[in-house]
Amino acid sequence: MTESILIVDDDKICNFITLNAFKKAGLKNVFVAVNGDDALKKLKEAEKFPDLILLDINMPVMNGFEFLENYQKEGFEGQSKIVMYTSSIRESEKKYSLQFKDVCDFVNKPISREQIKAFIQ
Repeated sequence: MTESILIVDDDKICNFITLNAFKKAGLKNVFVAVNGDDALKKLKEAEKFPDLILLDINMPVMNGFEFLENYQKEGFEGQSKIVMYTSSIRESEKKYSLQFKDVCDFVNKPISREQIKAFIQ
């Protein structure tokens, strides 16, 4: 069962909606990072890695793919499941992201109630 989630997205409105949806579903440990660099810093400072990372692709400073590459370089593999969470539907992006060991799914925004329930369970 998922106890903690890190949402990595630069869209403030989307973060607000997603954060509140998880909290309404009963999950208390939901955190937000505004880009890949911010997420890596939070992971380095964390006492415990989140069970799940929802990762957007298109972000300033460090995009989702750059995050995945740095996550791997830092030796963080195996710490969290990663779900690509994006408005992009390009098959090439999906294929590329699924090459990373911890990426387990690719979902389009906005997230549905059914997906939230599935992520928590």
